[in-house]
Amino acid sequence: MPHDGDPATNTALVTEDGSAFDPDGDPLVYTWADLAHTVYGTTPILTTALTPGSYEINLTATDPYGASSMSAFVIVEVHPEPNSGPQAVAGSDQSCPSYLEIPPHRLH
Repeated sequence: MPHDGDPATNTALVTEDGSAFDPDGDPLVYTWADLAHTVYGTTPILTTALTPGSYEINLTATDPYGASSMSAFVIVEVHPEPNSGPQAVAGSDQSCPSYLEIPPHRLH
């Protein structure tokens, strides 16, 4: 994930290009999903925003008769946005002339 200067954005745009064909010429329904059946897209080309993590996603093509074919799983790794911490610099030590020094308070 590229550094964009906005900590509120924590997703990366991922694109996977899949395809399928039906020997009978039937129209196909496409589903990109993971093992938990979370659906990420329903077109041959998947474009989705993912948060940092590892994803195993596959493409299933299904014809109107319920016959389907599933691709091998694609492993998608999304890494966190790189960020270097700031470096604070206070400046160099300073001294002041003795006539500007403040004497300690005396209690009476």
